[in-house]
Amino acid sequence: MKQDYGPVSESPFAHVHWPDHRPVGLVLDGVAIPGLGEQIYQWVGDQPFNAECMYVATRWEAVSDLSPWLVWLSGPEDPVLEGFLAQGAEHEQGYLLISATDRATCARWMRSHLQVEMAPDCEELVRIGHPALARTVIGGNLSGFPTRAVDRLIVPDRISKQWHLVEPPAV
Repeated sequence: MKQDYGPVSESPFAHVHWPDHRPVGLVLDGVAIPGLGEQIYQWVGDQPFNAECMYVATRWEAVSDLSPWLVWLSGPEDPVLEGFLAQGAEHEQGYLLISATDRATCARWMRSHLQVEMAPDCEELVRIGHPALARTVIGGNLSGFPTRAVDRLIVPDRISKQWHLVEPPAV
């Protein structure tokens, strides 16, 4: 199910309450944002934060410069979220996820979906940090995954200039 969540020129949390009991992550696209790790550190300044380069400790670590990052947000005024929004969410360089589990389980689940087997013994990386791909690959299958690590996605759309809430269909 997809519904509009307000214009991408504003935080989606200007239109909806921050989830009380669910971790909220910002997934950023390392291909779209050059020097993403450094950019995150610039956004946070000297404030504490919780972020993971998704390729670290995987077979893809050698190309970590292009890795998506999962940043766990502290609230709607988190400096990384504010930096991302100031840079322009309409550029589709990341999206928000609301976890259905704890942070560690969700991060492991995300890492398990970094690649797909296109043919026997031929694995390819999925650009999991790109909002359009996430909307299709993750959002389109929220109710079909055996482990439900992601509750819903909030994805920017460059064409409509809206945030879209992607959640599993009601049963």
